[in-house]
Amino acid sequence: MERRSLLSRLAFLPLAGAAEGVVAAAGEGTRPSGASPPAPPGTALYPLTPAERARGITPVSYDYPELNVMRYGARGDGSTDDAPAFQRALDIAKVSGGTVYIPKPSAHYVIRAPLDLTPSREYSAGFGVRMEANPHFSVNSPRGAILLEHTSIGFDCTGNNALQFTDLCVAARAEQAPTVAFLIARNSSGASVVHRFNNCRVYGHFSIALYYNYGCEDDQLVGCCFYNLSRQANSKTVVITAKNIFGVSSPHAPIYSGSISTSHHHFCGGDYAHTGGRSTSDVFYLDICSFLHLERLWVDCEHGRSIIFCDSTNGPSNNCTIFGMQVENGGAPEVGIAMPSPPRGRPTFVDWVIDACYFANCGIILQAGTAITLASCKLRGVASTFRRGIEISGTAAYCTFDCDATPVNIGLAQQCILMGSVQNFALTTNQRCCFIDARPSRVWEPITANVTVLSGGSIALSAVNSNVIGNQVEVTFTMQPSTAMYCGAGTVVGGLPFPPMSGRGGIVAVTDGTAGVAIGLGHIGEQGIQLPAIASAAAPTSHAICVTARYFIA
Repeated sequence: MERRSLLSRLAFLPLAGAAEGVVAAAGEGTRPSGASPPAPPGTALYPLTPAERARGITPVSYDYPELNVMRYGARGDGSTDDAPAFQRALDIAKVSGGTVYIPKPSAHYVIRAPLDLTPSREYSAGFGVRMEANPHFSVNSPRGAILLEHTSIGFDCTGNNALQFTDLCVAARAEQAPTVAFLIARNSSGASVVHRFNNCRVYGHFSIALYYNYGCEDDQLVGCCFYNLSRQANSKTVVITAKNIFGVSSPHAPIYSGSISTSHHHFCGGDYAHTGGRSTSDVFYLDICSFLHLERLWVDCEHGRSIIFCDSTNGPSNNCTIFGMQVENGGAPEVGIAMPSPPRGRPTFVDWVIDACYFANCGIILQAGTAITLASCKLRGVASTFRRGIEISGTAAYCTFDCDATPVNIGLAQQCILMGSVQNFALTTNQRCCFIDARPSRVWEPITANVTVLSGGSIALSAVNSNVIGNQVEVTFTMQPSTAMYCGAGTVVGGLPFPPMSGRGGIVAVTDGTAGVAIGLGHIGEQGIQLPAIASAAAPTSHAICVTARYFIA
């Protein structure tokens, strides 16, 4: 189904959380607000509902309302398998909509089979799942949480639309590690959009990924804490893929086959970490992902490979925005954002915006391979405690780098704007780039040893300055001899603050500052400023000599 058509249908269907207020109020077995008085002894407090009749499900306890997992036999005692009870509640939600309610357990819920959240024919608008949980839990002490004790998919959402998860607390141990906690995937007909995760906490071992999105669009995660502890090679925390890069399958529904659009993913606030410590671990793994927004996240990848790994084997990920990301200080990976060259092809990553991020202890903030092109990308206010900065071995075209003191190394730079400490920019090939020095008054020391001063005198330097304008630098200084001085044409003053571009020369203007008259013009060579003749041995000068030079930066 086309995404636009599907969204139009969803707009006229009931919201997944429409019944949430009723369910929450009835969560501990009390009747909803405004309901009739409790039924007499011996009668059902919450009778069989039409949805339960339609599904052929008989409640275990009528003391709890429809969609409460306790109604269908959940115990939450830390030993009983609560998967059948959870599944009955989910099956009812597939018919009636509303929100499945998971009350706070006496110990923790044990789930020993994958939960089926795939859609039904009766209701295709999705539903909610909300938990009254204890956010202070761990893998070894999962009190108040849902413990997944199997090696398959935790929550299989294949093909469903508009699912909403709120306050879930989920754990998984290493000895029975599921492959994936949440599988958000298109089914064989191409359906799956608009999922929401609010304040969900998942902490445990997942051999592939904690959150696996294959082709789903318009998903939003707000204030979630996702920690993958797996030591399995190549495991991730979040995978967003347009081509099912790791070949995950659904235990309940035919999954889509091939490449499909996956766009508009919004992660706002929260913590995302992979702490397994393997060299192939990543927090975010992207495969042809577009319009990804990561805003104000705290992330950690202890001794892993990268925070964000962009696999361009099948194509690049484009239009991605990363704002306000904070990387944990301890055990950070070598690379913050990795864009390695694919086995074949030369992909172009377009419209990446990386702003106000701190990649603490990452050796390289962004690393792109020789076959990679970055086009129309913007990096601003990014920093790291290390000095390798940004390394683009391939091409950067029409990009803007506003990086202050962060080093930027580019193989081929085409019409880029580079703002910051210009001596930190290293361009192998510069094609019409514009430099703007963030610190225009730069300290440098003209080397005047080649200028002759009489009677053992010296030269005092003043008004020493440098200013970068576009891809040119202007330097000024004044020489005041203590006695008298002179030099021949071509005398070199070294120590330029930035190396000159070979073959482009420059212009040097020399004036007598005391008399207020021009002396002559010089030029820029590879060794420095080449002065015109100033006075002579027969008639040296004691005047202040002002030098202004402008040249192209290499």
